Amino acid sequence: MKESIYKAGVAALVAAAALVLAVTAQAAPGPAIPGIGGPSSISVGGYFPNSADASDRGGATQLAGEFRYQLPVPNPLDVPARTVATLGIETGARHGNHSTIIPVTIGEMVGLSHTSPNAAGTAYAGAGVGVYFENQSGISTAARIGGYAVIGYNINGMTYVDAKYQFVDHGDGPLVQVGLRF
Repeated sequence: MKESIYKAGVAALVAAAALVLAVTAQAAPGPAIPGIGGPSSISVGGYFPNSADASDRGGATQLAGEFRYQLPVPNPLDVPARTVATLGIETGARHGNHSTIIPVTIGEMVGLSHTSPNAAGTAYAGAGVGVYFENQSGISTAARIGGYAVIGYNINGMTYVDAKYQFVDHGDGPLVQVGLRF
């Protein structure tokens, strides 16, 4: 019963996110504010844990969401890049158990083809590190150091899709998300 309610909630959240993206797809993200940062974004999608601990406790498909904030730091690289701080959540429930992972990371996004990682119609790649707060049934709540690699595509200046793989004890696995910059 709880699992079917959870799946219905995930489906409703994904449908709501798709509706928001469809309605706002023609708008452009807000400008960078000097000394504060550039466009922020939210994304929603799925987490598909390879880790047996996360999968056994939270299911093979879990809800994932992120808030990204583009930091106003100088770019020392020879390619267009942006430093991004991220707060995420990956959660699922299965057979009365649960798995929740909250990543707090910082990473670097690099635009491919010598374009901004936020430019419309272009691809980007990146990597980052951070702390992953994990709460899983039968395992002590813990903070673990981990990292990720990501590749994505900007549909337009406001919407994007990306695929990420996170490397963290008890929570390895890919994430696929669609996002909205504002």
